[in-house]
Amino acid sequence: MGTIVFLTCVGESPVDYKYIDLYYFTSFKFRVYFFNYVCVKPAIMKKIHFIILLWCVIAHAQEKTNPIVFADISLGYSVGTPEGLTGIFGVHYQHNNDLFSLRFLVVEDTSTKNFAPLIPIPIFITEDRVNEYSALYGKRYSSDGHAISFSAGLGLVSREVMEKDNSGNHYYTTSNNIGLPFEVNFKWFKREKAPYRIYGVLPIGGRTAFGNSFGFKLSGAVSKTSYIGIGLCFGIGYHKYY
Repeated sequence: MGTIVFLTCVGESPVDYKYIDLYYFTSFKFRVYFFNYVCVKPAIMKKIHFIILLWCVIAHAQEKTNPIVFADISLGYSVGTPEGLTGIFGVHYQHNNDLFSLRFLVVEDTSTKNFAPLIPIPIFITEDRVNEYSALYGKRYSSDGHAISFSAGLGLVSREVMEKDNSGNHYYTTSNNIGLPFEVNFKWFKREKAPYRIYGVLPIGGRTAFGNSFGFKLSGAVSKTSYIGIGLCFGIGYHKYY
C-alpha cells in the first residue's frame, strides 16, 4: 500500500514543513497531491520533496510582481505659524505594511500690491514662509483600489519672516528648528493592471502596474513653528502589489 501525501498552501510564505504522511505550508492558492509509494527510494523522495518546496516558494514570489514605490504632490492650505498656501512633494516606499517617506513642504503667507498706482497688476509678496525637510515612517493599508496611511517622523523646519528696518527697507530673518512632522493620506488608484493613461484619458502601451493616484492629505508639524493643513494629492508610481 502507498501513503497519500497531502500538500496544502494557505499563508504568506512557507513557515514550516514536516513529513509524517502530511505536508503543510501557509497561504498559497493551490493544492498538490503526491503519491509516495514504498518502492521509491528515500534519496529520490528527498529530491522530489525539495522540488515541491521550491515550486511553492517560486509560486509565492510570483504573486507580488512589483514593488510599492510612488511619488506625490499636494496643494492645499495650512493654519498655524505661518498660515497660507501649502505645497508638498514626497517620495514613498512600502515594504509589507511599513511605509518610508521623504517629504519637502512649503507654507507661504503672501500679500499683494499693485505694480504701480495706476497699473492694476498684482504683485505677490511673501511675508512669511516655512520650508520643511523631513523623513517619516508609518503604516499603509491598501484594499482593491484605495489605501490609507499614517506617518510621523523627524524634520528640519526653516522659517523666513519679512521684517522692516527704520529706513523702511524690507529684509528676511531666518530661524531653523527641529520638528515632528506627520501626515495622513487617503488615496484612490486603479484596482488591477491596465494601460497607463496620460491625464487619466490617453492610454499608452499594454497592461502595467504603473499608474496615477488621487486623494487627500492631512499634514503638519509640531515645533517652535507649528502648522496643520489639508490638500488635494496627486501621485504616480506603483501603488500596490498587482
